[in-house]
Amino acid sequence: MCGPHLKCDCTFGGINLWGKVQMVDAIGFPTFKVRMVPVGADLKVQQLTSLGFPNSCGKWQMVDAIGFPDFKVQLVSVGEDFTIIYDNNFPGLGYPPN
Repeated sequence: MCGPHLKCDCTFGGINLWGKVQMVDAIGFPTFKVRMVPVGADLKVQQLTSLGFPNSCGKWQMVDAIGFPDFKVQLVSVGEDFTIIYDNNFPGLGYPPN
């Protein structure tokens, strides 16, 4: 483990934490529940445009259901699987630093 929740290979529950991501609510069957934090996040996320390549840890290309997401994320304030912070310069595992 590279922190309290994520594996050092940038997976959670055997699922890669990069790729096409759809933001959903509780009834959208989220793969993960995440909480945004200002510092000390488990994962630093870079949001990519439709032209980006989500091919490494923390790179998320936001899509809708038509975009065939790799996983679905629900933002929560409690009961999260792991925490995230948006970081367009240094995506990847959070604390401890990658």
